[in-house]
This record gives sequence, structure tokens and C-alpha cells, in this order.
Amino acid sequence: RGPTLYSPILKMSEFSTLGYLPEGHSLPNMPIVFKGGRPQRPEELGAACRRACEKYDECLGFTHQPSRGTCYLKSVSSPVRGLDCVSGDCWHFGVVSEHVRKKHAHLAPPQRAAIVRCMALAAALLLLARAGIFKGLEAPQLLDPDQRVKFLRDCRALAPPVALLALLLALVYYTAHHMGQVFIPFLLAAGTGMLLSTYLYHVETNLDQTRSFEPACDVNRHVSCSAVAGSRHSALFFNTRNSLLGIAYFFALIILSLAFEVSPDSYWILLLTSGVILAGFAASLYLQYISLSVLRVVCPVCLATFVINASLLLLAAYITHMQRAFLEYDDAFLYAMEHSAKHTHGD
Repeated sequence: RGPTLYSPILKMSEFSTLGYLPEGHSLPNMPIVFKGGRPQRPEELGAACRRACEKYDECLGFTHQPSRGTCYLKSVSSPVRGLDCVSGDCWHFGVVSEHVRKKHAHLAPPQRAAIVRCMALAAALLLLARAGIFKGLEAPQLLDPDQRVKFLRDCRALAPPVALLALLLALVYYTAHHMGQVFIPFLLAAGTGMLLSTYLYHVETNLDQTRSFEPACDVNRHVSCSAVAGSRHSALFFNTRNSLLGIAYFFALIILSLAFEVSPDSYWILLLTSGVILAGFAASLYLQYISLSVLRVVCPVCLATFVINASLLLLAAYITHMQRAFLEYDDAFLYAMEHSAKHTHGD
């Protein structure tokens, strides 16, 4: 099967497949008889059944028998049974994916997306409002020529890494959502995070040797890596440098994603990966709090690592959701193959 995540159940509405949904679970006044019960082509009858099912939100799937022109609208979408035919008398089924999504969601997808965006914006504004970096900070005098030149210079210094980070996030989204891959987006995000952690470790070791070392990520006194790397908060967990823990963390994510690539049916690997990412995101969020509220400085490398951790958390949630739907359909399909009967019934 491979590690592709797109579940067949999400594309089932495009066609009808041999088999039928379980007996019972039909809507009232079933079956529907088309064209006086005369035989029809499966595609034609399946399209008619789907149009009828779309009119009722409680209808998740349909079962139809082309040889008799009958259709049963169902309130379930799985499991599938009776994949074989008896003397050419075949049953077919289909699923209306839009209704399946609505039933398993308390809110419509646009409403959920709007709520998530509002909560994220509110959390970001609250974090910025309470960040110690803004306490006692004078507003920049952009009308002053010297201040304006310095501000533009800082913006030019930050523009390339910000553009590269945006490109990375776009690639992660494209490979996961449009290509249905697992290992590639994890490798892109975790690999970049490991490189950033390695660079931060390079900064910390050089600062231990000479305090006059000026890394490339030092933009000004408010945007600086050395202020964080040279502080006592650079080793908050297990008396080990945060950068070394970051290297080990991202390397572990690459290994876990590779293990899932090799064994895509191992759902526990995906859950373990999600747990590790959740712990890493919590640690990264705490470090951002230390940077903004205690040290009152923005560390570009630390902030980029936090953004990568946030993208990994969203990626893990998305992949877990898609893989769960895929495995549920896969289990239903295997059950149908093992328990298919020679004689099938619509209801």
C-alpha cells in the first residue's frame, strides 16, 4: 500500500464499488426504485443514488442493485460486505464524503478553521502584550535619519532567513497535503531544525571560548542569539545545553518518521512521534517565554526553531487524523474480504 495518507473513503463519492453496506441502518421508506425497476448500468444508478443521498444530511452512504434498479440510502458508511456477485446479480455501494465529515465534526470545517485562527491570534497578542521585551522599550524614531538607516539595515539582515523559513513551511505543506507524503515533510522540517540547533551549539561553544565572538544571528541588542546562548538559561533541562537536546530531538524525529515510512501500518509509531513533538513544542514554548519575558531579547534561531516545532505539531495532527481514517477504512475492507457472503442482501 505504501505510506500515502489519502483515504479511499474520501474519494469514494466519485464511483461505486462492488459490495454493500451492512443490513439495516437504512433511511425510512427504502428502497428507492428507479425506472420501474428495470436493469441499469452501475454508474448511472450509482449517480442517481448519490444525488438522492446528498439531499439528506443523515445519509452517509448508499447501496444499490443495478439489475433491479433499486437503491438503499444508509446512515452508515462502513463496513463493506458481500464483495462477490451471484450469477451476475451484483450489489454496489458508495459514500458521500461530505456527509461523513459533517457527522464526525461538531463544527463545520470553515467554522473550526476560523476558531483556530482567532485563538492563535489571541494567544500571540497576549504573549506579545505580556512579553518583558516590550517593557520600558522606547518606540523607534523612524523620522531620525540614523534610526531609519539602522532599522532598514536590520530589516535587510532579517529578510533572507525569514524568506527561507517561509519557503520551508510552504514545502512542508505541499509535500504533506498535496503529495500525501510523511517522510519528506518530516525530513525537511526536522532536518532544518537540527541544522539550526547545530548552529546554536556552534555559537555557544565559541562564546565559551571568547566573549567577543559575534555570530551572524546578532542583529542588534534586542535581536540577538548570543544574549540567549551566553546566558545561564542556555542549559535548562538535565543540565545539558538546549542546543544539544535540540539536535537529539530533531534526529529522533527523523528516525521515527523513517520508521513510519518503512511500516506505514504501525499506528503506535505515529502516536509516539506525536507525543515527542508535543513535548518538544512545550519545551520550545517555555524557552520562548524565557527569551521574551526574562532575557527581554528575541533570538532569531530560537524563534525559527519554535516555528518549525509548531509546524511539526500541526503536521503530526494532520497525519494522525488522515492515517486514522485510512486505517479505519482498511480494517473495514479486510473485514469485508474475510466475511463476504455468497448471497447478499440490500436490507
